[in-house]
Amino acid sequence: MSKAKLLDITNLPSALRFCGEEGGTRKIGYETWVEVSLQPYQATVTHHDTAIIHYTEDSISFGNGGWVSNSTTHRLNELTPSWLRFRRRGLHHEWSEHSGPWQILPNNTTIQRKL
Repeated sequence: MSKAKLLDITNLPSALRFCGEEGGTRKIGYETWVEVSLQPYQATVTHHDTAIIHYTEDSISFGNGGWVSNSTTHRLNELTPSWLRFRRRGLHHEWSEHSGPWQILPNNTTIQRKL
């Protein structure tokens, strides 16, 4: 798995700039895609056919789809705002916001936060 820096996509406006004013889908890394929809206005990051990040105008949702891998952890860290951090711990991910305590990210669960 490469530790290469992915594109600077961390919210809906940056995803729209990357995909263009008409929206659509573009590849941003190995087996990683961003899709922007204009109706409703949202963007989804998919890694290996699993939606791991979902941006709206005022929120971000994230999950691992049950895939606890180094590459999923890398994608979550690279493609979310800097105040969100993820780490792999055994058979699950943990996440932290604003340098707070680490919390378990249950597999196949999506967590939403306001931007």
